[in-house]
Amino acid sequence: RGINEFLEPNGITFLSDGTIGVVDTNSSQVKLFDPVRRECILKFGQAGTRPGALLYPYRVAVLPGRDL
Repeated sequence: RGINEFLEPNGITFLSDGTIGVVDTNSSQVKLFDPVRRECILKFGQAGTRPGALLYPYRVAVLPGRDL
């Protein structure tokens, strides 16, 4: 699959600069999109149980300081 495609999109959030964050549950990734260019500008995450890994994430939120 391409960077702009999803397996199972679920959670969505909007950063203060307009960037859109989407959780893709089945790929265990968070993808950030530029709404003007309509393309993914960053993706991160991989399935697993070790620290920093994601296991079927469903929601995403923006914390103070732009942390996801």
